[in-house]
Amino acid sequence: MSTDRDKPSFGERPLYPAAALGFRAWGVRERSLVSVTFSFEWQPGTTQASCEHGHPAPHPRCACGLYAYHELGPAIHVPYGGLGMVGAIAACGNLEVHTTGFRCAEAQILALLEPQAFLGRLMEVSQRRAQLIARRYRVPLFADRNELLAYCRERADIVPDELRPQLEQTEKETPF
Repeated sequence: MSTDRDKPSFGERPLYPAAALGFRAWGVRERSLVSVTFSFEWQPGTTQASCEHGHPAPHPRCACGLYAYHELGPAIHVPYGGLGMVGAIAACGNLEVHTTGFRCAEAQILALLEPQAFLGRLMEVSQRRAQLIARRYRVPLFADRNELLAYCRERADIVPDELRPQLEQTEKETPF
């Protein structure tokens, strides 16, 4: 049984040794995936977070780090007006865990969804471009959300509910 003493207090980071499964949207620039809010390009293999303020990312008092949602649904509905794709990451290193997602120090793209598999606010890329992007990042491209989820859950773990801060009823959390 878990008690309040077992939960980390503010500022303490829980030990979470497995890769954390997260979901996110990316903008598309030619055959590259870029952050939808910054002009940051994700790399094939491991992508490292950095901060312009010079401290290690993510930092609890900064907005730095690589962002991801705990669930696939919010990633599909990211308000972005350009070409985009949705997929999953395996995050490692330091994590700043929030109610709806987390920020991490480094991550690797695990898989991508085919454009017709999501109906969010991202403008759909062509099937051919999606295949080229998946090939560049050396990840599978799934037509079915459930197949993507099953594949990714074999490779990374969902952050447990007990490690996610609870949202106060009077608070409204923005996506991080």
